[in-house]
Amino acid sequence: GLSDPYARIYMNNDFTGLSTKVAIQTLSPVWHEQFQLEVFRPMSVLTLKFYDADFGTNHGISGHLLQELGMADDFIGYIDLQLSRLPHNTLVTGWFRIMEPSTFVDTVSGRLQQEAQSDFLQQTAGQVKLTLRLSTGGVMDEFFAYCIGPPDFGIQL
Repeated sequence: GLSDPYARIYMNNDFTGLSTKVAIQTLSPVWHEQFQLEVFRPMSVLTLKFYDADFGTNHGISGHLLQELGMADDFIGYIDLQLSRLPHNTLVTGWFRIMEPSTFVDTVSGRLQQEAQSDFLQQTAGQVKLTLRLSTGGVMDEFFAYCIGPPDFGIQL
């Protein structure tokens, strides 16, 4: 059947509070939404988690309570984007694989390690077209970010 998809945006596994609108009754959602995030560490990982909206979305009911009752929105896939791979101050548009929910692990490091497996990229739930820009204010911003160092995911990136 049809889905009511939306995406939630995470930075280094922390929910940013940003989500797309729910696309009603479709298998080909189009959002045309823009979000701006502050990035303090150049080795950060941006994660988009895709859900199918069910009973609890927009009803003000606790996500934990809905999960316990089996009524939480269905997790349908995710994308991890390593920001260090994006060129600075350049608009990039491309198709990105949405990975199957069964491959999701709770840690960024665990997901990045999975990416290295040859059969991992075969486990996709679809694709999404994204346009991204990693903007930097100037050389000092980049230097400062470099001096802070990468977040500690427990693996070498």
